Amino acid sequence: MSAFILPRNAPGFAIGAAGHRLGIRNSSTGKLLRDVPVTHAQRLGNEGDGMAIAMKTLDMARPAIATLAVGLAQRCLDECLAHLHWHFPAGSCPDRRCSSGWPTGR
Repeated sequence: MSAFILPRNAPGFAIGAAGHRLGIRNSSTGKLLRDVPVTHAQRLGNEGDGMAIAMKTLDMARPAIATLAVGLAQRCLDECLAHLHWHFPAGSCPDRRCSSGWPTGR
């Protein structure tokens, strides 16, 4: 596998429709390559270095991915607690294992 850089107007390169996304909307997807000629000058690194280049890119992105995951987990917890407190105000849960016994921090 090799990595390469192409201009947007390269023959055979097209940007397809982006699919529906649930969260990260800034990354571009939908790139289509069909019989695109790639010269040696457009290749990044040596032939066969593509996987190593991709992994180095992921290494640089890991802090941002971890930050995103923590933010997502925090939002999930906030929404769960809001749902719990909306449907079962303090002491109103018919099951003794519900909100009255859970340390929710509120």
